Amino acid sequence: MIEELHFLNVSWLWPILSVGVVLWVLCIWKEWPRRGTTKYYINIGSALIAIMSLIALALKPATLQADHTTKMILLTPNHNTAQLDSLKQLYNNISVKTYVDDQAILTPGELPETLFLLGEGVRDFDLWQLENIQMEFLDGHAPSGITKFNYNSKSVVGDQLHIKGRYQQGKQGHRLVLTDPGGKALDSIVLGETAVQDFELKTILPLKGKFLYEIQEKDSLGERIRQDPLPVVIANRNRLRIAIINEFPTFETKYLKNFLAEKGHEVLVRSQLTTDRFKYEYFNMEQRSGFRFAEDVLATIDLLIIDVNSLKGLPRNTRTILENSIRKNGLGLYIQSDEDVYTKTLPIADFSFSRKQHTTIQLNQWPKTKWSTYPFSFVPSFSLIPIHQTGTDIVAAYERKGVGRIGATVFQNTYELVLNGQTDSYQNIWTQLLKTLSKKEQPNVVWQTPEFPIYDNEPFTFQLRTREVDPIVTTTDKGSIPLKGDVDIANLWKGITHPQGVGWKGIQLAQDTTRTLSYYVTDDDHWSGVTTTKTRAINERYFKEQNIQEGQIKKVFKPISPLWFVLLFLGSIGWLWLEPKL
Repeated sequence: MIEELHFLNVSWLWPILSVGVVLWVLCIWKEWPRRGTTKYYINIGSALIAIMSLIALALKPATLQADHTTKMILLTPNHNTAQLDSLKQLYNNISVKTYVDDQAILTPGELPETLFLLGEGVRDFDLWQLENIQMEFLDGHAPSGITKFNYNSKSVVGDQLHIKGRYQQGKQGHRLVLTDPGGKALDSIVLGETAVQDFELKTILPLKGKFLYEIQEKDSLGERIRQDPLPVVIANRNRLRIAIINEFPTFETKYLKNFLAEKGHEVLVRSQLTTDRFKYEYFNMEQRSGFRFAEDVLATIDLLIIDVNSLKGLPRNTRTILENSIRKNGLGLYIQSDEDVYTKTLPIADFSFSRKQHTTIQLNQWPKTKWSTYPFSFVPSFSLIPIHQTGTDIVAAYERKGVGRIGATVFQNTYELVLNGQTDSYQNIWTQLLKTLSKKEQPNVVWQTPEFPIYDNEPFTFQLRTREVDPIVTTTDKGSIPLKGDVDIANLWKGITHPQGVGWKGIQLAQDTTRTLSYYVTDDDHWSGVTTTKTRAINERYFKEQNIQEGQIKKVFKPISPLWFVLLFLGSIGWLWLEPKL
């Protein structure tokens, strides 16, 4: 409390205190003959109070208190002018500032007691400037156009480019059109005059390279209103080496091996004919003299697909070899299901299942497709990682075992999709299963970057994991980027750069230039609705979670009312005047 007391006339402190001491000494000298009596102590005490009251009136003491008078308005894009006018009427002479990203928001001397933030908010890289400030966030007009979207920006030849998004404040007759780098329309959707509309756009990616697709909005006459770039990096498809082991030939395996062969994968199929006789088929590979569950053979395989009975029929030592290949070499294992798999303990895998009533489901990725399933779903566990879900039911999942993965599904007879003309759904689900479960390459560097869009001359923050002890990251034009190592994770590093100019950019590890990270930089005219939506969400979350402590609020010295000291002085002097007459 003493630390929060201040005298406005502090320059006169010692002279005034000296005079006060002299006056009190005189009062003590005057009362000295009556020393030892009660009235002696009452009188010198009253004199002290009177003198201290006069000193307080002269020095003007003040206490440190929160400043509830200094308020400020910060305007950001898409603010509501009605809110601005209301605040101006409520607080006379309130100061108003306009936010400019990547510039100082407040000067060193400015620290408002309350800052009213109007509009979409400040960008995430500027939020640090508003730490420890009391905020009132009043979001402005809802953005229009595409406000959310998600797509696979890195893919492989032959995969589907699948864009899912949300459009707000659509106009009747307008269309969203997905175009290729040459401007050819690939897919489109008609917008309705609704507040919010979800949309999907799809196309197949035919060629390797870095391409700039576009999402265009056109009016009812076909005139282009806006266009937003959609960068995609397409790599060649890795040829997987896959072995399929079946107790007997099935339609499921027949259609699966044909699909895998068409995609260029090396496929070996072994089907058991009798106890000691097998039928072998080879696709996109040279014929061999059979297949053995040996370490050297399994080391050449990326994914093993095996039915339950064949897995259970393996001798114990063979299962050990298989499990070691999964743990140590990263072999992927997919267990083809049948009715028995869900009620019995599986070798190697630790899956558990619960019984369900339904035998058909619909997945969020393909809402128009009905999938036949066994009447079971996975029981969630700490080690279980879902691949596909419908509601809370997990219908496809895997577990890690060492550096490898073991997966399974409850799907039944997926080949029926092909017979029903739903080839895309069939291929997509198997492509995802293969990609998830197959042996993973262990690259020297793994990049993690923010979602697109990335804007010109704005911070681009990235992370990388690498086995290099002292990694050096450079841009493709040989500029060096400082890195900061993670405190807890030894191989995790973080960096930040400010890309200059619109177009394709790249960063790479100096120790391994084959692993270049390519990304596209756009200007702030594009994807404004998406950026606005993200900024509003970030600001709402930031100011909701920010905990302003009492000591962090702006405080000012406010004088204590002199009336209290006048009353004390009059009371003390009144007693000293009245006491001799009693």
